[in-house]
Amino acid sequence: MKKLIKYLVIATIAFVVLLIGVVVSAYFLIDPNNYQDEMTRYVKEKTGRDLIIGGDIEKSIYPLLGVKVPSITLSNPPGFKQKTFFSVKEAQVGVKLMPIFSGALESDLVRLVGLELNLEKNANGTQNWDDLIALAGQKDKGSSESSRSTETAPKQKMTFSFQGIEIIDASISWTDVTNGQQYRVNEVNLSVSLEELSKPFDVAFSGKIQSETPFLESRIDLKTTALMNETFDQFNLSDLDLLINTEADGLPKGGVRVNLKTQIDASLPDQKVSIKEIQLQVNDILLNGHTSITNFLSAPAVSGKLQIEPLNPRELAKTFEIPLPEMQNPEALTKLGVDLNFNATPQAVALDPIAIKFDNTSLSGKLGVSNFAKPALRFAFNADKINIDDYLPPESEESAQASQEKSEQATEEAPDLSALKELDLEGTIEISEVVAKNLKTTDIKLTITGKNGKITIDPLSALLYQGSLDGKIQLDATQPTPVITIKKSLKDFQAGPFTTDLLGKERINGIAMFDMDFKTTGITPDTIMKNLNGNGKFRFSDGAISGINLG
Repeated sequence: MKKLIKYLVIATIAFVVLLIGVVVSAYFLIDPNNYQDEMTRYVKEKTGRDLIIGGDIEKSIYPLLGVKVPSITLSNPPGFKQKTFFSVKEAQVGVKLMPIFSGALESDLVRLVGLELNLEKNANGTQNWDDLIALAGQKDKGSSESSRSTETAPKQKMTFSFQGIEIIDASISWTDVTNGQQYRVNEVNLSVSLEELSKPFDVAFSGKIQSETPFLESRIDLKTTALMNETFDQFNLSDLDLLINTEADGLPKGGVRVNLKTQIDASLPDQKVSIKEIQLQVNDILLNGHTSITNFLSAPAVSGKLQIEPLNPRELAKTFEIPLPEMQNPEALTKLGVDLNFNATPQAVALDPIAIKFDNTSLSGKLGVSNFAKPALRFAFNADKINIDDYLPPESEESAQASQEKSEQATEEAPDLSALKELDLEGTIEISEVVAKNLKTTDIKLTITGKNGKITIDPLSALLYQGSLDGKIQLDATQPTPVITIKKSLKDFQAGPFTTDLLGKERINGIAMFDMDFKTTGITPDTIMKNLNGNGKFRFSDGAISGINLG
């Protein structure tokens, strides 16, 4: 495909130069209409394809020396569905007269109307441009050998410039018989307005992409102002505005609307691309940021900043027809905002820092992944408050009974833990407060490591109703049957505030403590409880129930 794009660009430039050459020859050398038969025979001889010129080439005198070329058609080789490979209904160009005498070709706007290009891969996997690329390769080789074997006297170079190009109502189709894919780009319009290459010039493009298998219909509109240097290896795109409206299988009703606005600077010698002032909107999602790409030809690296403006996940799910369960808090899943910096290479990705605002929870931290063949994950996250109750179903006797029946009917299948053997994990999590069933746990701190099939949480600490919880949990998936080890200790746990939050009023007062050291095998709840084994001790002091002293 890269070669195809290369030769299409070369062919377009060659076609423009050829048109301008025809203008000059038409006035000063020959009448090209006298050579149409020779041209078609030459193309047939070299390519095996039919070249059809649909009429006489028309001349114009004022205000420019100009020609209008009628329809031109180049056929496909045998064995392809479409008969035509390339056609254009009309081509028009003019050149200024006086600059010709000083060795310069200054063209007016080059205009192509009704250009059609049909790209195709047949059942044998052959593409309908393969023969042209092979022929061009032979010519390149012959020209190279000729230039090495022949020395010519220096010649004065003729300069070439044109004021732009206008392509009206073009179409490009792609058919792949091997997999049934068919894509078509219709209503293509391209306008490039040039005064001088050293000055900014406007570019406008529009087109419509269509496909039947799979269904796709997308409208593209692009506008920008471009600037290139004399060697064409540095360019700037300012005020770039890209709008894409797409309807396709799997997308929500009404389709997806994408609007990108940005500024782009690129330098091939420096191997650097800067994309600044990014504003990307996808339906109701708005992203801002900037990014840069360095060493893209040798050791590519990408860095930048991304910000997702606050949005409503519940409304977003509705747009994409994703059903959400009913929750205790109707305001749950209504606020989300993201702010992060990123760095990426072919070997690693790092997000640092990350800041996420989700409903009433603020999360910050960093995340990194390296060695994608065998990923190594590193992270550190801090959160202020997480209220799990907000996301639970509303409480009722019916829902509790239905949940119990569903749990009893559910078949327990042991999950596949083989992926843990390749896991390389290190990270920390700190949470100021977690609320579940109206019970509060604060100052949660844990460190997670995973290596060679073993996942360990150590240390695990938290404050629970004025008491301190410390522990260690390990899952060993290296054995045929997973082994789980749990060590926990709780000290100075206050029963009064706990029962108040759990039952709505204080039923029990006192101080509790426990120590446990358990081991079990299996991974499903039933097997875990069945194989549970270990030691534990419990103590309750200064206790009272409804005014009864338990001593």
